[in-house]
Amino acid sequence: MSLLFDYATLEAAWDTDPTERVRYAPDETGWALRLDPDHVLIANVPMADDLFLMDICECPQRGALPQVGRVVQRYYTQRALVRYATLDDPADLRRRYRLLAAVVQAQGCALEGIVPGAAQVQARAGCDLEAVITEAAAEAGLELFAVEIAEAEDEDED
Repeated sequence: MSLLFDYATLEAAWDTDPTERVRYAPDETGWALRLDPDHVLIANVPMADDLFLMDICECPQRGALPQVGRVVQRYYTQRALVRYATLDDPADLRRRYRLLAAVVQAQGCALEGIVPGAAQVQARAGCDLEAVITEAAAEAGLELFAVEIAEAEDEDED
């Protein structure tokens, strides 16, 4: 299947193109890069179960807060909800979380903190996500409580 959009080109423009607010789900909004009048690139890690960072979605420019529609191209295909021990020292927890994020991102994954003690990690197909998270938590000195991995639901192919 040929890609509609080239991720190398999109990543090169990541820091210079403006983002816009979109609706991911009835109870969640977030940021996206407008690719053309009908498509956006998801620009942060959504909590919605059916969306991933860097998904390219239908999203016509209508109304003040456009609704993201069907995913037409995926970058990440698996996610994990990570629960880890919090610390009494907030500065030490932030330092360790930043190290966790750096190690995960160095492995080509995306990470979004939900609240202290919980984060979502997204990865490409073929990544041993549990091993990446376990290694990153060990390097950061964070005790893991749980790693719950889920795969992206298959989209209907045209």
